[in-house]
Amino acid sequence: MVWDLGILWEWGYDERFVRLLDSFCQRSGKTSYLVFPLNLDESLAKISSGELRFRVVFDRATDINPAFMPIVRFHQGTQSKIINDPEKAIRTYDKARMHLEFMSGGLNVPYTLILSPEQTVNEEEIEKVGRPFVIKTVEGEGGGEGVVLGAQTVDEVQRVREQNLGKLILIQENIIPDELHQRRCWFRVFFVCGKVIPCFWDDRTHVYQRLNPEEELIFGEQRRITEKIHEIIGLEFFSTEIVHTRDGRFVVVDYVNDQCDLRFQSDTPDGVPDSVIEEIVKSIVNSL
Repeated sequence: MVWDLGILWEWGYDERFVRLLDSFCQRSGKTSYLVFPLNLDESLAKISSGELRFRVVFDRATDINPAFMPIVRFHQGTQSKIINDPEKAIRTYDKARMHLEFMSGGLNVPYTLILSPEQTVNEEEIEKVGRPFVIKTVEGEGGGEGVVLGAQTVDEVQRVREQNLGKLILIQENIIPDELHQRRCWFRVFFVCGKVIPCFWDDRTHVYQRLNPEEELIFGEQRRITEKIHEIIGLEFFSTEIVHTRDGRFVVVDYVNDQCDLRFQSDTPDGVPDSVIEEIVKSIVNSL
């Protein structure tokens, strides 16, 4: 049997989101099949026998548990749509690569020094970046991992180098957001199956607030930027962080997060607003 959507999930906190997605599928007349650790072996057997196949695979599992990968590999061979194809997603983990590709694509990114393992940095170069500055490891996994904020000295750079031997690191300009009605103009913007969903996202508290229609008009450039990012990376579901600065620029400060944390705001203060999760779910189902 061919199902419209196969949902691969592994993280316990995804359950509420997965159940909502499954429910919207049923209400829309679409078929959905959940694959999780307890039925993974059974599902693999059904796929191998030809009993089970998906037109679209929604992958929320292979980054955590490679045991799900045979399902993705099989469906890559059938030309099914994969949200997100791991082979496309993995290239976005390299922040240095994304920095250069975004620059080539005409997007504003922070002034950055990309340091190879052999390179050193001196005070003159730090002065060009400005103080305080941000230090990032190239392959951080999102959620602030591998990021040092408020750095001031070459010694701090050296400490990060010693903790990440043999790896590239980034030294970035500290981007200061403008304010609107006492809110920092720091945004996390979701792209899901062609739909752009912009949210205020306070970088200090990590609390979201969906932009209203008037605010979407004021900050409408975010839509073009996010669509350009989609064009560059080819993923169907991701988030990005964009800052509107005091001098009127829109700067992409955290390039791509392909496995968005989809805990509900009604469950945890720094979760995604429930209404935004519903928009995400509807966009996925409408794309089937």
